[in-house]
Amino acid sequence: MITPKKTPLVIIGIRQNVSRWSGTIAASLLGLSVLLFIWMWARAYMHGDIPQTSWGQYEGNHGPWRHRYDLRGVWWQILNIQFCAFVFGLVSVVFKPSTRATIIVALTFAMGFLFFAMNYWLVD
Repeated sequence: MITPKKTPLVIIGIRQNVSRWSGTIAASLLGLSVLLFIWMWARAYMHGDIPQTSWGQYEGNHGPWRHRYDLRGVWWQILNIQFCAFVFGLVSVVFKPSTRATIIVALTFAMGFLFFAMNYWLVD
């Protein structure tokens, strides 16, 4: 009878640590992206850059923030941070699947999609 090989405890520990740390980094990046999103809209409010038209509709070829490079830059960084959070979440799931890691991956994907869909017209 052939017995399956057992995974050494050292490898199990490394796998769990990589999963835990990458999941923590993903959650931290997700929180940072939310804070930057709030800061971006607070800055737009302070400078009077919130569009007064119907949401998602702007007359012209480009969005109202096309010349607001600070707001555009922050928005692109938010998307980049969310992409990195998604990658770290996937690494966490690959090394050791867990409910926490799966929730983080789903949340980063959903928030990235919503942020992009809701705000792309501002900077297009």
